[in-house]
Amino acid sequence: MTIIITQNMVVTSAQSGTSGKPWFAWRNYVTRGNVTAQFEDALHPASNLGNTNTALSWRSTSAAEQTVDVGLGGSAPIDYIAIARHNLGSTFCEISVEALISGDESDGYIELIAGQFLGTDEPVIIRFGEIYPTRIRVHLKPQNAPPQVAILYVGKLTVMQRGMAQEVVPLHFAYETEVATGRAESGDFLGRIITDQSKNVSYTFEMVDYSWFKREFGEFAKTSLTQPFFFSWLPKLYPDEVGFGWLNTDINPNASHFTGGIQVSFTLDISTIA
Repeated sequence: MTIIITQNMVVTSAQSGTSGKPWFAWRNYVTRGNVTAQFEDALHPASNLGNTNTALSWRSTSAAEQTVDVGLGGSAPIDYIAIARHNLGSTFCEISVEALISGDESDGYIELIAGQFLGTDEPVIIRFGEIYPTRIRVHLKPQNAPPQVAILYVGKLTVMQRGMAQEVVPLHFAYETEVATGRAESGDFLGRIITDQSKNVSYTFEMVDYSWFKREFGEFAKTSLTQPFFFSWLPKLYPDEVGFGWLNTDINPNASHFTGGIQVSFTLDISTIA
């Protein structure tokens, strides 16, 4: 399970049907200064969660129940958290999420997501109804080993206005692999070694309202070349296929004038962690 949706999330008319359209989770309010953990290795502190380098991680020093907290100002809308490069699935670590709304801990936290087991160590998006919290708290109950997480995003995701316009390679099978093959002078096969592997996908969107693009996707188009993001190409049909990746080329929308206004088409060329 790599997409989790709260069971009590109210689906409004504006949200209805959106689970079949791609999601992009790129707005992120986690910084090196606003994230803390109850336990942390001195060489792998919780502040590592405030960067986008998947080679750096937070590593707990305890297998006891524990929390990771993100302090927020309460002024920005939040409807998801996402994690990547973690061991929560393989170590059978239960994860739950709660939020502090008022800023006063005596008022108590509200539960956003009840305890879940992820099942895998692949990227995960946890979505809930939009709130304006002053603090997000991730509860972890490890079973086999201390938890480790490299990437933690907290923000508001973007649901695409339209679905994809063409055939695509499913994310789970979008590998690009470089392999070295060993052969003897006699022609015998001596084995193969993978020297590099990544995933690459390309998504094209057509007939998107230009006003929607500017409002919902304009900032993403400017920041996504340097900042990675989470995405789900078909969250309703394939909730187990979530990627964490980056753009290889600029987003250059091509505009056309129709009776109903200006429509644009554009392509996202994305590489992801394998």
